[in-house]
Amino acid sequence: MGIHVHTKIKGLAGLLLARQCARKRRRWGRTMARKAGALLIVGMLLVVVSTAATLKVKDPGVRGGPAGAGGPLPGLTSAELAFFQAGLAAFGEVEAVKDGLGPRLNLDSCGGCHAQPTTGGSSPSVNPQVAVATKAGAKNVVPSFISLDGPVREARFKFKTDGTHDGGAPGCVLAQPDFRRAAARNNLIFRIPPPVFGAGLIEEIADATIMANLATARSSRAARELVDDQIDMDRAGPTRAAMTAASRGSAGRRRTSPS
Repeated sequence: MGIHVHTKIKGLAGLLLARQCARKRRRWGRTMARKAGALLIVGMLLVVVSTAATLKVKDPGVRGGPAGAGGPLPGLTSAELAFFQAGLAAFGEVEAVKDGLGPRLNLDSCGGCHAQPTTGGSSPSVNPQVAVATKAGAKNVVPSFISLDGPVREARFKFKTDGTHDGGAPGCVLAQPDFRRAAARNNLIFRIPPPVFGAGLIEEIADATIMANLATARSSRAARELVDDQIDMDRAGPTRAAMTAASRGSAGRRRTSPS
């Protein structure tokens, strides 16, 4: 009987030892797999770094060749082409005070700001605002955010000195605004000239069509919100669903209120 028990104990000890060895082998396998993965990643990084060092990356710069934009649409009638040419001439016209140029301006022509890659585009590579600041005896000080090799910028004040939103000033005799003080108070926002290519096509859309599309979009959005409400009700139960519906209603009222 004692020999039988001793044999069973030896068997259990062997089983435990076998299990420990198996666990060690699995841990060793996982460790080696991790090391192999790390070595693989390091090797890939070395390949990428060496490839990047070999290849010389170069900015191609501004695309050459024709602008590919700014011209009239093909197939225009003679009258439509005449309208286009007249609009193009007016867009590039340089105005003076006698032509109606006011005391506060971004530039003295539309085409001066919208010039890259051709008339109707965006800001040119050389900022014309620097020269216009002192043109015809003007005594404007070029603000810090305007530079010869920087973009054309239209600057607006966000707030007046009394804290109300700035909406302009009445009258025609105005001094140059204090841009330095406004910049120090973080009271400036900027707009760079966007391209106006295709704006004439937008003008051809009737107001009634735009309003009809707006109404359709609102109707579709309302339908989607109803579906979202139903999904929330199905998932969250009655209490959460009631809160969601109330929240949707408040949001809807905010969206439809006049601004």
